Amino acid sequence: MKISQPVDFETFSFIFLLEIIEKQGNESLSGSLREKLNRFIAFLREGENPLARIEDIARLPGTSDLSIFFSDLMDHIKDYPPENVLDQTAENARDFLNLFNELASESDWEKNVLDQLTGEKLEEKAVSFSLIDFIHTEIKQRVARCCETLEAEKQNQIDYFLSRCEKPENIEDLLKPYQEVAELGNETRLLKSLYQLPLKGDGLEEYIQNFYTRIDEFSHSLVQLSRNDPVLFKIFCKLETLPAAAPARLYYS
Repeated sequence: MKISQPVDFETFSFIFLLEIIEKQGNESLSGSLREKLNRFIAFLREGENPLARIEDIARLPGTSDLSIFFSDLMDHIKDYPPENVLDQTAENARDFLNLFNELASESDWEKNVLDQLTGEKLEEKAVSFSLIDFIHTEIKQRVARCCETLEAEKQNQIDYFLSRCEKPENIEDLLKPYQEVAELGNETRLLKSLYQLPLKGDGLEEYIQNFYTRIDEFSHSLVQLSRNDPVLFKIFCKLETLPAAAPARLYYS
């Protein structure tokens, strides 16, 4: 059985940290150290809640440095804006790898720690974390904050539009009638990029690093559209059919 579980920002940032640790580790480590790292990362990703794995680590002797490292990161996440937390991820990953390199190089670490952790039986259910649900919620909340100076009617129109974007597989169809209209080019381009989530690799890192900036750009673009062309703004937000006299100029990204 596979369970899809929504995530909050804490879990989201933790999953992203693991991605960057894995990427940096595969670039900087070799041989047995890389193998140990990949086993350790796989352990952290498994189970119903990756953050609970920190508690599993803390229960073993000789793991206090690792559990403190992760606990401190998680404890301070709420002290900073989310974009600052994500910007710090690469540096945090480097700090972790320095610590891991030191610990995993000890002769008995694999037997006393890694084998103990990865030898535990997991519950017989696969859990996937629904990042797209988190992303959709973040987009809605941040756009709402950026557009809170607009009239209530316009805010409601934006809320309606974003509620229709809840299923990202429909984004292309939703935006298709509008993406060739010059005045809507920026909005459609930014929204499509926000809902096109790469699964792994460099694409994911770039996506996350630009995530909040793109939401803000989309929000400001919507605000500008609402002031410059309120009729087109309403048509777009309510996903109505464009009139025959709609702007004919094409937008080229």
